[in-house]
Amino acid sequence: LTIHNNGDLLEMVFPTASAGEAITLYDATGRVVATQVVRPGATTATINVAALPAGVYIARMGNGATSKVVI
Repeated sequence: LTIHNNGDLLEMVFPTASAGEAITLYDATGRVVATQVVRPGATTATINVAALPAGVYIARMGNGATSKVVI
């Protein structure tokens, strides 16, 4: 799971997604702050983070892949 921070948008790049897979964004306390369902066969997804405060977050894909991101 690779994440590109494009200001208000996080673009996530990953191997081909399976049916029903999602990416969940957690804050530093482990609270879910955003979830993006990924369409089957996709290799990218975008999450709008404009409303989130600056800080460190963890993105986790349904397959267990994780990545840290600073907003």
